[in-house]
Amino acid sequence: MSIKNQALMEAIRDRLLEDSRIASLAIDVSCADGFVCLVGCVDTIEQKELAVELIIGMVGVRNVREELRVRKETSAIGAL
Repeated sequence: MSIKNQALMEAIRDRLLEDSRIASLAIDVSCADGFVCLVGCVDTIEQKELAVELIIGMVGVRNVREELRVRKETSAIGAL
């Protein structure tokens, strides 16, 4: 991995860790020439969208592919 890719990947990880809404989630980041891939599990669709939003405008990011899975949410109807 080039130094440029490594630096971008570390900056992305830092950005994700700085946001308390997703900091505790296990999101793996890979990067090659500005193409970023996010893999892991999140609790809500909002967290999934937030992870992409946080990095899409970063300098050096050309494209984001997200492969984040949303854990099944418990339905209030199912609890009845």
